[in-house]
Order: sequence, then structure tokens, then C-alpha cells
Amino acid sequence: MQERVLNFLNNWVGANIRHASHDPDADASTMQYRYLTDAVAAGLSLEEVNANWPEAEIEIRRALSQRRSSAAR
Repeated sequence: MQERVLNFLNNWVGANIRHASHDPDADASTMQYRYLTDAVAAGLSLEEVNANWPEAEIEIRRALSQRRSSAAR
């Protein structure tokens, strides 16, 4: 994954999942459009974002899972 896409992903996951003041959407696939929109708005090309979506989806799912397990404690 390109460094700038990875940086955006890490920041996005932090803001929208790990440190969000509200519960994020329950499933990574429902967050795909939001992630894509935010990434393009931040200046990444749609091609970059789409090419890296499989890796981004894994990271989003991982963060959602960690947040759910932390909330269950």
C-alpha cells in the first residue's frame, strides 16, 4: 500500500472508529462509501483508493472488531 494511502487510512480509522465519540457503522462494507468519499475529498485519486480497498477493508474490519471487544468489557 502506498504510504500516503496508508497514512490516510490510519488517520481515518482512528477518527472514525478507534476514537469516534459515537458507535461506528457495524460493518466495514457499509463504511466503504464513506471511506471512499472521504479519501477522494482528501485528495487521493479514486484509482488509488479502489486499488487499495481490499487492504483498507481488512484494517477497517480489524478496528471495528477491536472496538466491539473493548466495548463489551
